[in-house]
Amino acid sequence: MRNNRTAIAGLLTLSLALAVPHVPAQAASADQPARLSGADPFADCTADDTPGETYTPGTESEPTIAVHPKNPRVMAVAWRQDLWATGSSRGIVVASTKNGGATWSTRVLPGVSACSGGEGRVTNPWIHFAADGTLHASVTVFGGDRTIIAAGRSADGGLTWSAPIELAGDPMPRFFADKQTITSDPRAPRRLYMVWNRRDREQDVHDLMFAQSGDGGRTWSPARSIYRPATQGAGTIGSQLAVLPDGGLAVVFVENDHPIGGAPWPPDIPEQVRAIRSDDRGATWSDPVTIAGYTAAQPLLPDTPWVPLIAPGTVADIAVDQRSGGLYAVWADATLSTSLSAIALSYSADGGRTWSAPRKINLTPDSPAFGAGQAFLPQVEVAGDGTVGVSYHDFRGNAADPEATTDIWLATCKGKRCSAPGAAWRERHLAGPFDINRAPHWFGGPYVGSYIPLAHTRSGFTLAPVMTSADAGDATDVYFVSSSLERVTSAAAETSPADITTR
Repeated sequence: MRNNRTAIAGLLTLSLALAVPHVPAQAASADQPARLSGADPFADCTADDTPGETYTPGTESEPTIAVHPKNPRVMAVAWRQDLWATGSSRGIVVASTKNGGATWSTRVLPGVSACSGGEGRVTNPWIHFAADGTLHASVTVFGGDRTIIAAGRSADGGLTWSAPIELAGDPMPRFFADKQTITSDPRAPRRLYMVWNRRDREQDVHDLMFAQSGDGGRTWSPARSIYRPATQGAGTIGSQLAVLPDGGLAVVFVENDHPIGGAPWPPDIPEQVRAIRSDDRGATWSDPVTIAGYTAAQPLLPDTPWVPLIAPGTVADIAVDQRSGGLYAVWADATLSTSLSAIALSYSADGGRTWSAPRKINLTPDSPAFGAGQAFLPQVEVAGDGTVGVSYHDFRGNAADPEATTDIWLATCKGKRCSAPGAAWRERHLAGPFDINRAPHWFGGPYVGSYIPLAHTRSGFTLAPVMTSADAGDATDVYFVSSSLERVTSAAAETSPADITTR
């Protein structure tokens, strides 16, 4: 991994050792999303063997999706490959398409883990297309005795990548970094921003960290803290940055007692969804605004008492309407339904200064506590015509059997009053059913990721979910599914699995 101050010019072309066998998407049909992941590229790797530690081969988790803003037929999906029992993964795989998803090519993201030509382990993949067509990737690397935030870029949609650049590196176990995200300015594509949480375990303090690039990711500013919670032990989890039409910046995050990096566990700290903003491209930042105080949802498998889903709504999501500048935030909330797990949405019309009261947005039929009415893993996007889309998983199709039957849905609404009571939200089925309990168990329950990002094209919304199969040797795979605006706006309030589309 190269340091920002000693960047090496030129692209690192992926070697044959880093290439993954070509995986054509399965033929689109009315009831089967297209599978992207295939053979495990690290099946023969021994570079990261660690005595006494195990990983689950052939498993994928925590995908992220990006769409070229000027050519929506160009898309990319990245995911973590092979989950370690103690956290992180053996590497990151990137699938890319230039024909709207008809065919895909897959590559290993180079230089970010021992199995990809780097060192250590890697997690938190996040990819983003700038308006000039450059695909940017960011990851968290646990290399040797350091926690590292790194970024790379691709000029050909993900087929070849620059050598990764190190934005920040801190010694472990004192420091621990988590959940970085990368974003570009839609009107100035060479201007990039990255935010993440860093914990100092000795002092038990967290910082919301920020770095920026003015040259398309070739060099980055020194990382610096832009917010530190006043409460000892409070973390800024899952920070995401949105660039407003006027160039202003807004960052949304969850502030709570989540002890990233392990013990000590802080005292019980109230959970809040909060936002900060900058009017001068990150030079100065506002005090935090509380979008909502809430109780984070912790769904349980409906037919297997006290088995939790792991990280089903830890990360809040943010989206901006590039026409109006309106901001939307969603998160998983235990206070809005009797099931104790619903999808909350809040809206800001003034760039994140004030926010509407949160309202339940999922159309899942409610249930008693921890029943089939639980919804989780929310994501929000705003299409070019102003249509707001919110994706989520739920258990509504679950029967009284050992399986935890899970489906994925998309709710849509158009207009500034989408956050108001009585707004006309519609819903359609995107993917499933599948048994989420077949996913690898991580820290006590099934895990597919802390987020399953949603994206939009000119004609609709796209999602890259992780779903399971009955094959114990290949328990999870990443899929691609999309739904056109025409179909989602004409759908009834509830639709059947036969209405799934992958084109």
